[in-house]
Amino acid sequence: MASGAFQSHSEYKRLKKGLSVPVALLGLIAGNSSFASENPLETNIKMIFLAGQGVDHNLKELPIKLITADIDWDNSYFSGFSLEKDYGSFASRFKAMEGSPVGTVQQGLEVVALKHHGLQDNYEIGLAYKLKSPSWNIANLKTELGLGIGLSQALSEPSYEDGPIDNPNERYRTQLLLILDSRWYLSAYPRYSILFRLHHRSGAYGLIAPRNVGSNFLTFGLGYDF
Repeated sequence: MASGAFQSHSEYKRLKKGLSVPVALLGLIAGNSSFASENPLETNIKMIFLAGQGVDHNLKELPIKLITADIDWDNSYFSGFSLEKDYGSFASRFKAMEGSPVGTVQQGLEVVALKHHGLQDNYEIGLAYKLKSPSWNIANLKTELGLGIGLSQALSEPSYEDGPIDNPNERYRTQLLLILDSRWYLSAYPRYSILFRLHHRSGAYGLIAPRNVGSNFLTFGLGYDF
Protein backbone atom coordinates (compact mmCIF):
# COMPACT_ATOMS: atom_id res chain seq x y z
CA MET A 1 0.00 0.00 0.00
CA ALA A 2 2.76 2.45 0.94
CA SER A 3 4.80 1.61 -2.15
CA GLY A 4 1.73 2.13 -4.37
CA ALA A 5 1.05 5.52 -2.81
CA PHE A 6 4.69 6.49 -3.28
CA GLN A 7 4.59 5.44 -6.92
CA SER A 8 1.40 7.45 -7.53
CA HIS A 9 2.98 10.50 -5.90
CA SER A 10 6.09 10.10 -8.06
CA GLU A 11 3.96 9.88 -11.22
CA TYR A 12 2.07 13.03 -10.19
CA LYS A 13 5.34 14.92 -9.64
CA ARG A 14 6.63 13.74 -13.03
CA LEU A 15 3.44 14.87 -14.80
CA LYS A 16 3.45 18.23 -12.99
CA LYS A 17 7.08 18.84 -13.92
CA GLY A 18 6.50 17.85 -17.53
CA LEU A 19 3.48 20.11 -17.92
CA SER A 20 5.13 23.19 -16.42
CA VAL A 21 7.04 24.23 -19.57
CA PRO A 22 4.23 23.96 -22.19
CA VAL A 23 1.61 25.46 -19.88
CA ALA A 24 3.90 28.35 -18.95
CA LEU A 25 4.63 29.01 -22.62
CA LEU A 26 0.94 28.94 -23.49
CA GLY A 27 0.18 31.33 -20.64
CA LEU A 28 2.96 33.69 -21.69
CA ILE A 29 1.75 33.88 -25.26
CA ALA A 30 -1.90 34.10 -24.23
CA GLY A 31 -1.09 37.15 -22.13
CA ASN A 32 0.97 38.88 -24.82
CA SER A 33 -0.94 41.83 -26.27
CA SER A 34 0.47 41.17 -29.76
CA PHE A 35 -1.46 37.88 -29.77
CA ALA A 36 -4.69 39.35 -28.38
CA SER A 37 -8.03 37.89 -29.42
CA GLU A 38 -9.87 39.52 -32.33
CA ASN A 39 -12.77 39.94 -29.87
CA PRO A 40 -11.38 41.23 -26.53
CA LEU A 41 -14.51 39.99 -24.72
CA GLU A 42 -13.74 36.37 -25.66
CA THR A 43 -10.91 34.26 -24.27
CA ASN A 44 -10.78 32.03 -27.39
CA ILE A 45 -9.72 29.13 -25.17
CA LYS A 46 -11.03 25.63 -25.77
CA MET A 47 -10.81 22.63 -23.44
CA ILE A 48 -11.09 19.14 -24.92
CA PHE A 49 -11.39 15.85 -23.05
CA LEU A 50 -9.71 13.11 -25.09
CA ALA A 51 -9.83 9.31 -25.29
CA GLY A 52 -7.79 7.38 -27.84
CA GLN A 53 -6.85 3.85 -28.91
CA GLY A 54 -3.71 2.77 -30.74
CA VAL A 55 -3.87 1.28 -34.23
CA ASP A 56 -1.41 -1.09 -35.88
CA HIS A 57 -0.97 0.99 -39.04
CA ASN A 58 1.53 3.57 -40.21
CA LEU A 59 0.48 7.06 -41.28
CA LYS A 60 0.41 6.25 -45.02
CA GLU A 61 -1.84 3.23 -44.52
CA LEU A 62 -4.44 4.94 -42.36
CA PRO A 63 -6.53 6.79 -45.01
CA ILE A 64 -7.36 3.56 -46.90
CA LYS A 65 -7.90 1.66 -43.64
CA LEU A 66 -10.36 4.31 -42.45
CA ILE A 67 -12.25 4.37 -45.75
CA THR A 68 -12.57 0.59 -45.83
CA ALA A 69 -13.21 0.31 -42.05
CA ASP A 70 -10.42 -2.29 -41.92
CA ILE A 71 -8.64 -1.11 -38.77
CA ASP A 72 -6.38 -3.27 -36.61
CA TRP A 73 -6.90 -1.95 -33.08
CA ASP A 74 -4.25 -2.45 -30.39
CA ASN A 75 -4.93 -2.80 -26.66
CA SER A 76 -3.20 0.51 -25.97
CA TYR A 77 -5.26 3.48 -24.80
CA PHE A 78 -4.97 7.01 -23.51
CA SER A 79 -7.20 9.54 -21.83
CA GLY A 80 -6.55 13.15 -20.94
CA PHE A 81 -7.27 16.70 -22.02
CA SER A 82 -5.98 19.56 -24.11
CA LEU A 83 -6.16 23.35 -23.87
CA GLU A 84 -6.22 25.29 -27.11
CA LYS A 85 -5.80 29.04 -27.55
CA ASP A 86 -6.94 30.72 -30.79
CA TYR A 87 -5.09 33.78 -32.08
CA GLY A 88 -7.27 34.73 -35.04
CA SER A 89 -6.81 34.44 -38.78
CA PHE A 90 -3.72 35.20 -40.84
CA ALA A 91 -5.58 38.14 -42.38
CA SER A 92 -6.07 39.68 -38.94
CA ARG A 93 -2.28 39.65 -38.45
CA PHE A 94 -1.15 40.33 -42.00
CA LYS A 95 -3.25 42.86 -43.93
CA ALA A 96 -1.72 41.73 -47.24
CA MET A 97 -3.59 38.41 -46.86
CA GLU A 98 -7.04 39.99 -46.64
CA GLY A 99 -9.35 38.54 -49.27
CA SER A 100 -7.12 35.53 -49.96
CA PRO A 101 -8.05 31.91 -49.08
CA VAL A 102 -4.95 31.60 -46.89
CA GLY A 103 -5.98 34.72 -44.97
CA THR A 104 -9.07 32.96 -43.60
CA VAL A 105 -7.03 30.17 -41.96
CA GLN A 106 -7.04 30.42 -38.15
CA GLN A 107 -3.94 29.86 -36.01
CA GLY A 108 -3.37 28.90 -32.41
CA LEU A 109 -1.50 26.79 -29.86
CA GLU A 110 -2.54 23.59 -28.13
CA VAL A 111 -1.18 21.91 -24.98
CA VAL A 112 -1.93 18.19 -24.58
CA ALA A 113 -1.67 16.05 -21.41
CA LEU A 114 -2.38 12.31 -21.65
CA LYS A 115 -2.22 9.18 -19.48
CA HIS A 116 -1.49 5.95 -21.36
CA HIS A 117 -2.58 2.52 -20.19
CA GLY A 118 -2.89 -0.98 -21.62
CA LEU A 119 0.27 -1.95 -23.53
CA GLN A 120 2.15 0.94 -21.95
CA ASP A 121 1.82 2.86 -18.70
CA ASN A 122 3.16 6.39 -18.90
CA TYR A 123 2.27 10.06 -19.26
CA GLU A 124 2.64 12.13 -22.41
CA ILE A 125 2.66 15.89 -22.85
CA GLY A 126 2.76 17.90 -26.05
CA LEU A 127 2.71 21.40 -27.47
CA ALA A 128 1.55 22.05 -31.05
CA TYR A 129 1.10 25.02 -33.35
CA LYS A 130 -2.41 24.72 -34.83
CA LEU A 131 -3.92 25.76 -38.15
CA LYS A 132 -7.69 25.56 -38.65
CA SER A 133 -9.85 25.88 -41.72
CA PRO A 134 -12.76 28.31 -41.90
CA SER A 135 -15.90 26.62 -40.57
CA TRP A 136 -18.79 25.61 -42.80
CA ASN A 137 -22.30 24.34 -42.14
CA ILE A 138 -23.77 20.93 -42.95
CA ALA A 139 -27.46 21.00 -42.00
CA ASN A 140 -27.45 22.00 -38.30
CA LEU A 141 -23.78 21.14 -37.84
CA LYS A 142 -20.86 23.53 -38.04
CA THR A 143 -17.54 21.84 -38.77
CA GLU A 144 -13.88 22.78 -39.12
CA LEU A 145 -10.67 20.93 -39.90
CA GLY A 146 -7.42 21.27 -37.93
CA LEU A 147 -3.73 20.55 -38.38
CA GLY A 148 -1.22 20.72 -35.52
CA ILE A 149 2.56 20.28 -35.57
CA GLY A 150 4.80 20.34 -32.53
CA LEU A 151 6.69 18.18 -30.04
CA SER A 152 5.55 15.32 -27.84
CA GLN A 153 7.39 14.14 -24.72
CA ALA A 154 6.78 10.79 -23.04
CA LEU A 155 7.60 11.08 -19.35
CA SER A 156 8.72 7.44 -19.16
CA GLU A 157 9.52 4.75 -21.72
CA PRO A 158 6.82 4.55 -24.45
CA SER A 159 6.99 0.76 -24.55
CA TYR A 160 4.02 0.36 -26.93
CA GLU A 161 5.67 2.30 -29.74
CA ASP A 162 7.73 0.92 -32.60
CA GLY A 163 11.52 1.06 -32.40
CA PRO A 164 13.91 1.65 -35.32
CA ILE A 165 14.55 -1.25 -37.71
CA ASP A 166 18.21 -1.61 -36.72
CA ASN A 167 17.41 -1.53 -32.97
CA PRO A 168 13.74 -2.51 -32.45
CA ASN A 169 14.00 -2.54 -28.64
CA GLU A 170 15.07 1.12 -28.42
CA ARG A 171 12.43 3.71 -27.49
CA TYR A 172 12.48 7.49 -27.91
CA ARG A 173 10.62 9.81 -25.54
CA THR A 174 10.86 13.03 -27.60
CA GLN A 175 9.18 12.88 -30.99
CA LEU A 176 7.27 14.93 -33.54
CA LEU A 177 3.62 15.49 -32.64
CA LEU A 178 1.21 15.63 -35.59
CA ILE A 179 -2.50 16.31 -35.00
CA LEU A 180 -5.17 15.95 -37.69
CA ASP A 181 -8.73 16.53 -36.56
CA SER A 182 -12.27 17.53 -37.42
CA ARG A 183 -14.51 19.33 -34.94
CA TRP A 184 -18.30 19.41 -35.07
CA TYR A 185 -20.68 21.87 -33.36
CA LEU A 186 -24.47 21.73 -33.05
CA SER A 187 -25.95 25.13 -33.91
CA ALA A 188 -28.19 24.89 -30.81
CA TYR A 189 -25.16 24.41 -28.52
CA PRO A 190 -22.39 26.56 -30.05
CA ARG A 191 -19.97 26.21 -27.14
CA TYR A 192 -19.93 22.39 -27.19
CA SER A 193 -18.21 20.23 -29.78
CA ILE A 194 -17.37 16.66 -30.73
CA LEU A 195 -13.92 15.98 -32.10
CA PHE A 196 -12.37 13.16 -34.14
CA ARG A 197 -8.58 13.15 -34.23
CA LEU A 198 -5.47 11.33 -35.36
CA HIS A 199 -2.73 11.65 -32.72
CA HIS A 200 0.59 10.80 -34.37
CA ARG A 201 4.09 10.53 -32.90
CA SER A 202 7.14 9.91 -35.07
CA GLY A 203 10.77 10.76 -35.62
CA ALA A 204 9.97 13.19 -38.48
CA TYR A 205 11.93 11.12 -41.03
CA GLY A 206 15.01 11.06 -38.82
CA LEU A 207 15.04 14.75 -37.84
CA ILE A 208 14.01 14.18 -34.21
CA ALA A 209 14.34 10.41 -33.80
CA PRO A 210 15.18 7.54 -36.17
CA ARG A 211 12.81 6.51 -38.94
CA ASN A 212 10.04 3.99 -38.28
CA VAL A 213 9.57 4.91 -34.60
CA GLY A 214 6.34 6.20 -33.07
CA SER A 215 2.63 5.42 -32.89
CA ASN A 216 -0.82 6.37 -34.17
CA PHE A 217 -3.93 6.79 -32.03
CA LEU A 218 -7.48 7.38 -33.26
CA THR A 219 -9.10 9.73 -30.80
CA PHE A 220 -12.55 10.93 -29.74
CA GLY A 221 -13.00 14.21 -27.89
CA LEU A 222 -15.61 16.36 -26.18
CA GLY A 223 -14.89 20.07 -26.23
CA TYR A 224 -16.07 23.26 -24.58
CA ASP A 225 -15.30 26.79 -25.82
CA PHE A 226 -14.82 29.40 -23.10
